[in-house]
Amino acid sequence: MSVYLLCEQAIGLIRGKRLILSSDERNMLEALNYEGLTGAHAQDEAVVCALHFPRVRDKLFELYPWKFARKAASVYDGVLPEDCVSVLLVCVDGVPVEYEQIGSKLNIEDTCEVHYTARIADVEQWSGLFREVFCYGLAEEICSAVTGEVQYMQILEAKMQELIPRGIGQGQSRAKHALR
Repeated sequence: MSVYLLCEQAIGLIRGKRLILSSDERNMLEALNYEGLTGAHAQDEAVVCALHFPRVRDKLFELYPWKFARKAASVYDGVLPEDCVSVLLVCVDGVPVEYEQIGSKLNIEDTCEVHYTARIADVEQWSGLFREVFCYGLAEEICSAVTGEVQYMQILEAKMQELIPRGIGQGQSRAKHALR
C-alpha cells in the first residue's frame, strides 16, 4: 500500500474517481509535497489529499491507541521519544504513576518507562484496519473540498467510527491497551 493508493481509495469513497497523475506528480504525492503538486497544477483531488493527509494521520494516532502503533521506551528527564503522539501509561520501577505532559516532556524527573502511541509515517507499517479507517477519515476531511457537498461527510464519519473499536480493542481503557 502506498500514499498514492490510500489517497485514491479515499477519493473513490467520495466520487468513485481515480487519480490521474504523471509519474512526477505521483512521486510528489508520495512525499506529500503539497507545494510541488500545487505548482505542477496537479489534479485538485491529489493536492487536497497532500494537504490533509498528515493532519488526518496524526489525529487518528493521537485520538486512539492503535495496537500496531504502541511502543514502550525508557525516558530520562521526562523527554518523550520524538515519535510519541499520545502517552498511554507511565511507570517508575514497574509501578504506574500519575504524570502531566507539557509539550514533549513529562513532569517526571526520574527515569521511567513510557507506553505510548507512536506516529508511524511509513504507510507500509500500518495495519489493514488502520488503513481503512484512515481512508474514511481522509475522505471525510476532504469531502466538501472535492465535491462541494457536506451531507456525505456524516456518512463517512459514521463508517469510520464504526471501524475504530475493532482496531483498538473495544471497551478497554487506554492504560490496558498500553500493556498489550
